[in-house]
Amino acid sequence: MLILLVLVLVSRPSLAQSRSPDDSSTQDNVYTNFFFQFRYPFTASWVPQPSSVAEELQQGGEQGAGTGASSATDHEKSYYLLTLFRTIPGQGPSGRARAVIALVANDNSTHPEIISGKEAVLLLAQKMKTRRYTLLGEPKEIKISGQSFFRQDMRTTNSAGVTTYQSMVFTTVKGYSLGFLLLSPTRSLLDGMVAGLNQFKFY
Repeated sequence: MLILLVLVLVSRPSLAQSRSPDDSSTQDNVYTNFFFQFRYPFTASWVPQPSSVAEELQQGGEQGAGTGASSATDHEKSYYLLTLFRTIPGQGPSGRARAVIALVANDNSTHPEIISGKEAVLLLAQKMKTRRYTLLGEPKEIKISGQSFFRQDMRTTNSAGVTTYQSMVFTTVKGYSLGFLLLSPTRSLLDGMVAGLNQFKFY
């Protein structure tokens, strides 16, 4: 019986010790990460994107979003855990715009000064300022699943005059800055996206 129990534990990734930040699954609009041990459900209006799209974001390829959310992940090792797109009708010069949720983990091994989400968003914000983003206020602490995250909002306007709002919401877990990069065509939608993060739960 003991041997059988050990075999069951080893065979289930959610119970065995996970070694990679991107050890995860997505099923029925629920993203589960076994390394950080959390679940994040999202509605059907948010469409998961393949890893190649996350790579394009890393190259700053998100049109109409300044330099792209991924410009904020200049760590030695970053993981795009989940990327979601949502089309917003009635916004933007073409009558439709795109909102983005990117769930990111940044390895802090080369940044010992990062001891909380506050240092994480401040470091990312300094990098984004060099890419024509304007900071909106100071980092604010918020509680998500009983853990302290810090939120920093920003704004940028591209050459076509389109303004994009971005929010970085991060905490620190297992030596990583873990959090969300949120992009929205409006400030009110951005606030709603941040409010929706209360669905995020550690287990």
